[in-house]
Amino acid sequence: MVLADEDFSEAALVLIGHGSTVNQQSGQPVRRLAEELAARNLFAQVSTAFDLEAPKIEDVPRIDAPRIFVVPITISAGRFTEETIPQRLGLTVAGQSDYDRVQEINGRQVIYCHPIGTHPDMTHVLLKRARGIVTKYPFPHAPELTETVLFIVGHGTKKNRNSRKSVEAQVDLIRARSEYADVQPAFME
Repeated sequence: MVLADEDFSEAALVLIGHGSTVNQQSGQPVRRLAEELAARNLFAQVSTAFDLEAPKIEDVPRIDAPRIFVVPITISAGRFTEETIPQRLGLTVAGQSDYDRVQEINGRQVIYCHPIGTHPDMTHVLLKRARGIVTKYPFPHAPELTETVLFIVGHGTKKNRNSRKSVEAQVDLIRARSEYADVQPAFME
């Protein structure tokens, strides 16, 4: 467990995104978040890695730091966070679902964190973002939330049931607040 007052001045933080071979801009939100976190000077270095673009996930264990915290920037756990990333980091091999989230690789301690979207504060983040979008784009006028349907979008995949769980849980939590006319999940796959 990581404590809030722990010293990370010699540690690296790596934010993992999916990336794209088609859309050069898909990694920008992850890169922007890394820049914002680097500006806080909490870690010796803050960087990014991606599945489908450079820098690659496989390169993370070679980062020059005694401890490397790896954080998936996804809303859900699922195939990408439970299989792809751990395999590419060298924490596990294909077909192995049980592994330690803290391992020594190449003389470095690699700490593989849970996806940010599984954090209990994600409901607050999603609601704040939704309100911000309505405020920024009130066309033709800002609607009342009770007249608005909110869609929470996730990647989803038939290859791993967990990829939908966090989105569906957020939909249930936000729907229970009765702030919106309706709240629905939407998935890419």
